[in-house]
Amino acid sequence: MKTNEEKYRLIANNMINVITILDMDFNYTFVTPNVEKVQGYTVEEYLRLNIRETLTEPSIKEVMKVFEEEMAVEMSGTGDPERIRVFELEEYKKDGSTFWMENVVSFIRDENGMPTGILTVARDITERKEAEKEQKALQEQLIMAQKMESIGRLAGGIAHDFNNMLSVILGRVELLMLKIDQNHPFYSDLLQIRNASERSANLTSQLLAFARKQVVAPKVIDLNDSLKKMLDMMRRLIGENVKLDLDLSKDLWPVKIDPTQLDQIVANLIVNARDAVSKNGQVKFKTENTVIVEERIDDLPGIKKGEYTLLTVTDNGCGMSGEVLQKIFEPFFTTKEQGEGTGLGLSTIYGIGKQNNGYIYAFSEVDKGSEFRIYLPRVKEAVKQKEDRDFERVIDKKDHTILFVEDEISILEIGAETLESFGYKVLAAEDPEQALEIAKNHDGKLDLVITDVIMPGMNGKEFEKELKKMYPDIAVLFMSGYTADVLFSEGIVEDETNFIQKPFSQKDLSIKVLEVIEKKSS
Repeated sequence: MKTNEEKYRLIANNMINVITILDMDFNYTFVTPNVEKVQGYTVEEYLRLNIRETLTEPSIKEVMKVFEEEMAVEMSGTGDPERIRVFELEEYKKDGSTFWMENVVSFIRDENGMPTGILTVARDITERKEAEKEQKALQEQLIMAQKMESIGRLAGGIAHDFNNMLSVILGRVELLMLKIDQNHPFYSDLLQIRNASERSANLTSQLLAFARKQVVAPKVIDLNDSLKKMLDMMRRLIGENVKLDLDLSKDLWPVKIDPTQLDQIVANLIVNARDAVSKNGQVKFKTENTVIVEERIDDLPGIKKGEYTLLTVTDNGCGMSGEVLQKIFEPFFTTKEQGEGTGLGLSTIYGIGKQNNGYIYAFSEVDKGSEFRIYLPRVKEAVKQKEDRDFERVIDKKDHTILFVEDEISILEIGAETLESFGYKVLAAEDPEQALEIAKNHDGKLDLVITDVIMPGMNGKEFEKELKKMYPDIAVLFMSGYTADVLFSEGIVEDETNFIQKPFSQKDLSIKVLEVIEKKSS
């Protein structure tokens, strides 16, 4: 008999499954000794507990729901007395931690078939639940990536034609504004058209930023210095009633990003925080170096191991619900009233982060504020000090000849007329073949060629190669309404390439032309 008891104890202590019996009030009346190994309770401690003390609140609700269903079946007299139910419950260990158990549950019955107790056979499935959680997180990331990619393709598809149309609108309006006095009754109307065109161009730029297809010129920068220089702009955006703090870490690692993209990140986060906080609220920008030693799924899904410069922006505003938090990076999603926002601010930041091999994460709770973390990869290059160059130096524009090449006739006419209004001599060509013929027959020097990138016959890069056989020293300025991925495939968007994105204003074109001519002359 003693031997049988020892065998029973050995089996019970080494079982994977924990077997329990409960009365109809959910008090434990029996438990196998291995409960101590699984949950930390002794048998005596466990038998003093009720199920409400061993399960988390959501699991208790699940048990009560199933119990009510089963008792309804019992009352109907239609149920199979041998039936079982299988469900997953989150349970407490003695130390307060939680874990998951799969429970196979059935009734214990008396000689009349009436339920007198509940038998459960449970096994630990915590590892499986964690794997399922990780798989779900990865699946959500995949769905989000596919959604972003689809919208990115849409944005890229419309960008070229939309930018060309905006170039015509913006160019014609600005030329008209040059021809009439500012006191003319139509001047304010033209000004509104120009402003609307510029806002439309900015909208396209935001879409392309989200789609990670902006044409960018990344530079190695010191994030601390950049934030200090942006301080006045940040204070203007956030207003006088909100406190702005900068907590900048010493010896911060450099990052490589287009400075205009950093402007977009900061401006969008400032505006987002401003709208979330009330009067006397607080917004804080913090920088620090950080090292990710392992890929993480829980709080930082998808991030790769490595060294990062971390920008954290926190506010003590109204915060966001979990439902809102899941959608904030989706384009056109906004919690603002109609007409108060496009819903592209945070999606722009998301796209910029991805384009620069970085990551952005948001954390928030209702009434507890929000926190945004932007991880940008550390670069080993040193920050280059910007050379002071006077691009506004007065030059004799009449002594400079520009060859302007564009296959869209309306843009060709506007571009030529605009450059002539600056005082340059302009030769206009509808395609590369005509441009090469004009260059061949031109009696004199050519200082600059401004050419579209994607054209029939030959692209801008091929045209440049042919033109430089005749004018080896000519400066080249490329322009395009196409997205960066298309231009990279053409091989002309590089660090040293002179490029201007359509649509551009007269001021943008004037400054860029002067910059390219000055660069050539230096």
